[in-house]
Amino acid sequence: MRIQQLTIKDIGVFSGIRRFDFDQHITVIYGKNFSGKSTLMRAIYFALCGKILTAGIKTKDIVSDGAKSGTVGITYTVHDILFRIYRSTKGDIQEEQFKDQIWHPAKSAVLPPLNFHQWQVGYFLKEEELGEFLSLTSANRRDLLHQLLGVENLMAARNIFIDYRRFAKNAEKSAIAKRNALGSGVLPDYRDELNEKLSQIKAIEEKIQNIKDYTENYRLVVELEKTKSALTMKQQTVREKITNTLSDFNSVQELNKVLKELSYRLAVRDEHLNQISIQQGKRNTLINQLKNEEDVMMSINKMQNDPFCPTCRQTVSSDQRNKLVADIEIRKQKLRNEIQEAETKEKELTKALLLLNQLAERYADLKERSIHLQHLNDELAEIEQQLAELSTKTDHTLVHASSKELLELKQTFDEQKASLKTLETNHALLERRRVEIQKADYEIHATSHNRLFSEWITDALDMTLKSTMGMPLRQIEKEIYNCLKNFGLLQAKDVSLNLEKAQLLPDLENRSFHALSGGEKSILYLLLKVGVSHFMKGADFLIVDNPSMYLDDLRRENLRDYFLSLSTERQIILFTNDLNLANLITSGKRIDL
Repeated sequence: MRIQQLTIKDIGVFSGIRRFDFDQHITVIYGKNFSGKSTLMRAIYFALCGKILTAGIKTKDIVSDGAKSGTVGITYTVHDILFRIYRSTKGDIQEEQFKDQIWHPAKSAVLPPLNFHQWQVGYFLKEEELGEFLSLTSANRRDLLHQLLGVENLMAARNIFIDYRRFAKNAEKSAIAKRNALGSGVLPDYRDELNEKLSQIKAIEEKIQNIKDYTENYRLVVELEKTKSALTMKQQTVREKITNTLSDFNSVQELNKVLKELSYRLAVRDEHLNQISIQQGKRNTLINQLKNEEDVMMSINKMQNDPFCPTCRQTVSSDQRNKLVADIEIRKQKLRNEIQEAETKEKELTKALLLLNQLAERYADLKERSIHLQHLNDELAEIEQQLAELSTKTDHTLVHASSKELLELKQTFDEQKASLKTLETNHALLERRRVEIQKADYEIHATSHNRLFSEWITDALDMTLKSTMGMPLRQIEKEIYNCLKNFGLLQAKDVSLNLEKAQLLPDLENRSFHALSGGEKSILYLLLKVGVSHFMKGADFLIVDNPSMYLDDLRRENLRDYFLSLSTERQIILFTNDLNLANLITSGKRIDL
């Protein structure tokens, strides 16, 4: 891909439409500070990526002053086929392909498969800013390399499984702790004891059935007991209803006492309603009087240019008019004060009435509860009377039974039933615990399986990531090494590069990286950028911004020769405010801003 032309409209310092041709192997864009060089770089980046190159700047910030929006268009070639893209700061995009001497709409313009981080670092980032990136910690540098090598998705998947592995380990520990809390050993089994108890109860039932002489008495007792049990349950229910109805009162007497107090307080509510009505009428009367006074005042104001009274046409002196106005103002102020007093009193009465209405709602609720309690107490008294009658009847029936054997069997039967219920409860608890132990064992197995799977997949992703990054990183390191050596910065000793380690760049001539001069760092950053961009295939151009900063005349000439050698294999777009460097590069094209 090579850039042919840049078209901008209302972008930065460039108002209106401007076109810049880049139809040579090397194009020098010279301009002093604030002449628009950075604006053109941002425009190219925006056209390719749809994003803003400089951090902290929003899309609307690149629009020229006074313009509502801006547009950037870029024309480029891919495999000798001409394409162009127009992007507006409002988000609109137009993609076209040149075919048969006509521009046709294209479904998707052909661009190199680079993410915006790769575009930014490999083609647009200033050399000194690249140095700031590379001077960061090793962890931040690895993140930058992941972005440049396009393995962010692989890293994201790896981080997800690392978190999943941590979660799986914690889940396994929790499952083991839960299983340990349930205890160990063999749980008792109540099934044999339950079967034996059921057999005993069945035998007692058969004996009761065989006592024919006392069948009628027994049936009567059973029926009485059933009725008594039903009444007892009903009695308990009514008592619970009474308790719930009383709610925050300790007794019915306390509730009735509160009702009586509320009735005394509510006796004045009608009087409040009458007083509010009186105050409203008074206020309306006063408002009408005030309006009449204002109408009179308007009539007097109309008399300023007419010395005659509008009704009797008699002459009215200015002193008379002024006295009349003063009297009206006094009456108006008095009326306003009386209206204010009436409104204040009406508000006070309305507020008091609101409180009385709330008390009335409370009174209605308590009254309803009192009536309901009366019904419940009557029902409870009736139930208690029925229970007393049943107890007397049951005692009479039992006394007149001709044999005590039936009652003894019944008592034994009830005891065995109670024992059976206890056994069933214990058996249910043990079965529930046995199920919980089984679930805990299964959970341990499942969490262990998840942990092993997460460890396996994380290791696999680590190996994949290492394999994916290893070869490209070595290629970049070799490319940078050759560039450094060819530029004469590796004369003292042989060095090796490792972009992933803490020593990101080598020592040069027995000096540490931080001890290098500004000019040496500028060359070092430029060569590193060229090496990185060589790896990111697809775009055959290189954006260079102010590369001669800190360079002397000899290094500037070496830099000129280096760019000329690069221009044989890729397009060079050089932005500079160095007039000497711009004059040195005589081949190619020059644009002065």
